[in-house]
Amino acid sequence: MQQLKYDTELNGPEDLAEQYKEDGNNNFKLKKYRWAVASYTEGLRQKCKSLELNAQLYCNRAAAHFRLKNYGSALADSTIASKLKPNYTKAMTKAALCCWELERYQECIDWCKQLLELDAANAEMTMLKDKAEKALKLAERNRRKTELKERLAARQEAALRNALVERGIELPKPKDEELEYNPFEPLTPTHPALQGHRVHQSPSGDGLVWPAIFLYPEVMESDFVQSFDECSTFGEQLELLFGDTVDQPEWNASSRYTPNSVSVPH
Repeated sequence: MQQLKYDTELNGPEDLAEQYKEDGNNNFKLKKYRWAVASYTEGLRQKCKSLELNAQLYCNRAAAHFRLKNYGSALADSTIASKLKPNYTKAMTKAALCCWELERYQECIDWCKQLLELDAANAEMTMLKDKAEKALKLAERNRRKTELKERLAARQEAALRNALVERGIELPKPKDEELEYNPFEPLTPTHPALQGHRVHQSPSGDGLVWPAIFLYPEVMESDFVQSFDECSTFGEQLELLFGDTVDQPEWNASSRYTPNSVSVPH
């Protein structure tokens, strides 16, 4: 019987498409959504001439894709279904819901408007439209904030590049211009104590602030200074490291190292 059911000699394309649609519907009811997708796909492969049946197959496959969270595929199918069958509210509703899940808020609003033109009392689409409009405003605000942040970062990097060039520091150029490249990478510290503290302009914009390492070869120790403003002196920095009010590390418990006793080679 199963063989006869799908026999292409005994059944025309429309009959076969209808059979596959029924199989898909049964699988959908059993929550076997992948099987449902496969059945509806087989129905569409019959290429029957009924626009109504093809619209149903696309719409039902969209519903199965939606349950599988394949929102892109669900949107594509529901869009085709609505073109095959104008004012197909079931397909249009699914398209609106897919756009919401995909964060395509303007498209979601457009689908909701079309549905509300057909039925102004559609409470579900009224709520979805309001929700999408609020989300769109928030997304636009966040986009503007991101663009502003990117423009500010670009200006800061340009100013930093100019400041480095003024100091005779040339940034290397990428070997392959097609590859994404950070020109400041050679100036980015890799030591854990200095990570996230790349050279940058001081808040006043008068100078640069550098990460620095103070090495003490005699005792095999070091200090990591995350922000060393070039406008300050080594003496001021040593005062912060070895001044009278600073708790000294164990290796300098005897206070052998003081701001006045440490020499800085040039």
